[in-house]
Amino acid sequence: MPALRLHILIIPLFLLWANTATGQVNNVVEGQSSIIIDNRKDILHVANNNYRRKLIEDATINAIRQAVPAIINFEEYSYQDYDEADQSKQPSDRMIFQFKSGRQVLWQQSGNPEISADLRTKRKWNCKVSGYVTEISVPVVLNAPRLPVKPTKLKKPASLKAFGLGYGLSMPQVFDVPLDQNQPGPTPNWQLTIYPVQYAGIHFGVSREFALGLYFSFSNVRLVYDCLETGTPCYGGRIQLGLYRHTVNPYISVFMLYGDENACAFAIKGAAIGIDFLKGRFKFGIETQAYWVSSNLEYKGVRFSDNTFFNINKGFNLNYLRFNLGVGLKLYFF
Repeated sequence: MPALRLHILIIPLFLLWANTATGQVNNVVEGQSSIIIDNRKDILHVANNNYRRKLIEDATINAIRQAVPAIINFEEYSYQDYDEADQSKQPSDRMIFQFKSGRQVLWQQSGNPEISADLRTKRKWNCKVSGYVTEISVPVVLNAPRLPVKPTKLKKPASLKAFGLGYGLSMPQVFDVPLDQNQPGPTPNWQLTIYPVQYAGIHFGVSREFALGLYFSFSNVRLVYDCLETGTPCYGGRIQLGLYRHTVNPYISVFMLYGDENACAFAIKGAAIGIDFLKGRFKFGIETQAYWVSSNLEYKGVRFSDNTFFNINKGFNLNYLRFNLGVGLKLYFF
């Protein structure tokens, strides 16, 4: 009987010694973390891979820190220094403290991470993980400190690298030109024809929401006056700014085209408001244009009116303003 009691006492002591030697932590530990993302997509969306990875990593680190208390080795250094701003040159003590801590552990996750949207804060997600922590008693050298993740790396890289090509054109128009006449008599009719104003160029993302378009524009102008005819090609540019990541993407643009000075120096200036449809790489758009035309042509005392829809002395004059419709196509390479 004494031998049996001795064996019963030895077995628990042996198990306790084995458990202490390996540093095994048998209890399940839980870790939690939270993160606020900068978009409205679900955390499981492919665009939020970096956010989801960081959320799980932070929860895992939180669980390990709860299971393994840190060991701190305190080292103290002291030296004397002189305060240069103090003319009395009195020494002062400065203390430098260094804290070193670290353990090597093995982490084994139990089940899948539980990720859920926060009910109080918009775009905030919470994560909870559980698992086992096994501590290795062999001392290790601390790794480099874990640097915080830069916000620029959490964003989708393609957002600021969006690049695309665009093309569009407007409808042709024929109308009578407003004229100024120096001599009395009936005002003649000068008929102006503007062929489709076309533009082609590139688009690139300037933020996660907006894209800037730079275009080369061209058109032809033909003027019929007093049984005569003149015309010239017009060349210029167009700048456009608008959304590009949604199903409906509004935009605004301004454009200017100029003709040959030897052929009446026609000028076309205006602006446009439009909408691009479709969310993918290919987009189709429609727009409304407002523009005015000017020229230096003068014939028998008759010339173009001051074709600006706004004049400081006269104010707004919609008679000089023309409206038109246009369509456009865009193809993005994300």
